[in-house]
Amino acid sequence: MLALALVLLGLVLAPPAVARADETAVVGATPRSAAAVAYVVSTVEGAREHGGPGRDRARLRRAAIGWGARRVVVVDVETGFVWAMRPSDGRVVERRMAPAVAGRSAYAVAVVAAELLEILDDAATPRRTHPARRPDPFGIVIHVGPSVAIALDGQVVSPRVAAEVGLRIQPIAWPIGVEVGLGATPAFGIDHAVASPGGQGVAVRYTRHDLTGTVGLWGGRGRLALGAGGLVAVGLATARAFDGSGTLGEHSRVVAAFGGFAAMRVRLGRGFFVGLGWALDVTPSHRRFLVRGSPALDEGQSRFAATLDVGWFSGDRLR
Repeated sequence: MLALALVLLGLVLAPPAVARADETAVVGATPRSAAAVAYVVSTVEGAREHGGPGRDRARLRRAAIGWGARRVVVVDVETGFVWAMRPSDGRVVERRMAPAVAGRSAYAVAVVAAELLEILDDAATPRRTHPARRPDPFGIVIHVGPSVAIALDGQVVSPRVAAEVGLRIQPIAWPIGVEVGLGATPAFGIDHAVASPGGQGVAVRYTRHDLTGTVGLWGGRGRLALGAGGLVAVGLATARAFDGSGTLGEHSRVVAAFGGFAAMRVRLGRGFFVGLGWALDVTPSHRRFLVRGSPALDEGQSRFAATLDVGWFSGDRLR
């Protein structure tokens, strides 16, 4: 009886084992990773949740050796990193997801964790791997640059500045992305010499400021991305006629146009790119501006515009 009592007392007082050697310890780098950690634990056989220094790998390895776990998975939804470690030899494999995807989808995090554990157990895999980053399905594109519009059937040449902010929609499984943009193209005035009815030298300064909307499809490979789509523009066209004696008159009107565009972008790194674009639009109700009651400057019905711009995009793809 005394021996049995001593055995039972030893079992009660012995410290509980934190993890068995065949278990996987799942660690959240920050409190925001708790939901994803819980989902990984529920889907990986033999996994248990543990607290620990999730972003300090050396400290985590030392702690994990004390836990007795054979593998450790660390989830950090704030940065998008998911990585797996084998404490026995320090071998690590990792993958970076888009933080927005990691924060929204615990399922996606669990799939990545399962893949990393499979790689970790494969002795033929190098110690560290860096699989390609999954793109964020939504992103922002901002670009601005000089542009010039030329009337193909009129007399107008208009230097401008084109700026646009766009929303990129890039489903992970799609090779093509959709980009919807809103922009503005303020113009600089340029003098167009015309012949006046009285034979005196007359110039007309023409400006046309547009607000634009675009919808395009983008695809890319490596650093290069190509896009094409449609555009609409609503703006204010103004013509001011003057000669040596002063202003002869000024006319303004609201104009609307529609057309298409094509563009290319080259990635520079850290989210920046340079681009070159072409657009062709049509103004259905074009007109001639008058000087002293006579037609003087024809703004044209169709315009060709070329743009050279620089920009920034969020996410891991341009398309």
